[in-house]
Amino acid sequence: MILGVISSRSVQHHALAAHFVNDLQISSNIRRIERFFKEQMIDFGSLAKILLEMLTLHHKLDLVMDRTNWEFGKSPMNFLVLSVLVDGQHGIPLFWRVLPKHGTS
Repeated sequence: MILGVISSRSVQHHALAAHFVNDLQISSNIRRIERFFKEQMIDFGSLAKILLEMLTLHHKLDLVMDRTNWEFGKSPMNFLVLSVLVDGQHGIPLFWRVLPKHGTS
């Protein structure tokens, strides 16, 4: 699935499902992805470690820190995110924190 995120440059389920190597329909792969996330507890620290080990095989890494505001319905959410830059264009989030107040941090 991680390779699908990198290949598709997306985290949307239909984009990931298109990169699965099997003979199933995309809709079947989407259901597999949904079941995976529904039934699994993900240790994001371990996931970040695996990603970093995979990405450091060929070159040094650029880390990017960003703070952004999103709105979930009418509720503002303020995120601080640490990402690794892939191909100089795309950031893969490694760690994030929801900050306690809206606006600048």
